[in-house]
Amino acid sequence: EPRGSHDKDLLFPATWPRDRPAMRLARRTPDAGSGRPPRSRESTGSIARGGCGGIAPHLVQRLADLGVHYVDVSGSDGTSWSAVEGMLSEDSSLGELFKDFGLPTAWILERLVKEKLGKTRVVASGGIRTGVQAVKAIALGAGYVSGARPFLLAALESADAVVETGRKLIQEMRTAMFLIGIGRIEELSNKRDRDPLKRFLP
Repeated sequence: EPRGSHDKDLLFPATWPRDRPAMRLARRTPDAGSGRPPRSRESTGSIARGGCGGIAPHLVQRLADLGVHYVDVSGSDGTSWSAVEGMLSEDSSLGELFKDFGLPTAWILERLVKEKLGKTRVVASGGIRTGVQAVKAIALGAGYVSGARPFLLAALESADAVVETGRKLIQEMRTAMFLIGIGRIEELSNKRDRDPLKRFLP
């Protein structure tokens, strides 16, 4: 079940020390906190991303209604940036207290109605560390998946380790799809009856 607010992701800015570059940027950016969607660029499309605490399903729908092209739900299962920023501040208690705050990635995806999102594509991130988790996210309706931790850990070793991590992830995805009888990603993302898939996937 979700941990914390369904409506706002206020923790991340709250734990930033006021002299941090991100806070200075937020204060200088005219659109910061205005409630307006990001300015669209036809070449790339507009992207909205949560602050690692998850974007509530009804807010994902609202962003879709505003015409945002991609919404990265950034669930709470991933790295807790409130904890990271807390460790960088003089008093880490706030970041420590709210390190588990937010909405889990799968919880968000399960509550989205893909047909109502129009052309908006959902990016699943936050705790995507294996190919099985990537396949499950797509089965739950994500158009894309994104992960960082496995690749960052590999990058500490070598560039070859990063490439091998990507290959391992792809092999895990292929194996998971084979075991649930899916041959192509398109079949997985377009499958209407997702309940059997969710039962077989961790």
